[in-house]
Amino acid sequence: MPSLHRLTGLLAAVALSSASCGVIAAPMTVLPREAGGSRALSASGAFSPHEPGMDHHGIARTLRDLHTGLLPAEIEHVSRVIIAEARRANLSPALVLAVIRVESSGYNFARSHKGALGLMQLLPDTGAWVAKRTGIPWHGPDTLFDSGTNVRLGIAYLEQLIRRYGSVHTALAAYNWGPTKISRFIRNGQPVPAVYADRVLDTYGAVVGRRV
Repeated sequence: MPSLHRLTGLLAAVALSSASCGVIAAPMTVLPREAGGSRALSASGAFSPHEPGMDHHGIARTLRDLHTGLLPAEIEHVSRVIIAEARRANLSPALVLAVIRVESSGYNFARSHKGALGLMQLLPDTGAWVAKRTGIPWHGPDTLFDSGTNVRLGIAYLEQLIRRYGSVHTALAAYNWGPTKISRFIRNGQPVPAVYADRVLDTYGAVVGRRV
């Protein structure tokens, strides 16, 4: 696994064409900010959504190389959602794609042993919580098997975690471990677990073709 000293603050976004898909209209709930994480990056500016070299066709090509279980039209749609929602959240679409690859290997119908569902592997309780606060329609756990909705919810959740912790690395750890556990680590002066976040960031580096 990679060292914690390899991130140098890049993680810029993939430049992507604008998309005509629905975006979250409701304002995000800004959670209290907490310090933590050895790869600390500010929530704003860490992921400029305009890195040259990729558009939504590139996202779609990457997804087509994975076993998504989606039809071609669905892959095209979710690629546009990734772009639009990442831009709305001022995040890199390549980072979102990295989370998808680590969480589900791109398989839309993935189900973890803990009950996390879909591309970004959200627990139903988490999905319902984010949906309520963002105005995204929620129709029960199977909502998370709708690829576009899953991505919208996953990006909104990651955005809130970055706002809370002020660190992309810590936010990724919280995405995996849950914010309650990560906040407890921080309060107790314990190191934030790094393996998952490092894996996502290494995958991001592979997506954009450079070392992180």
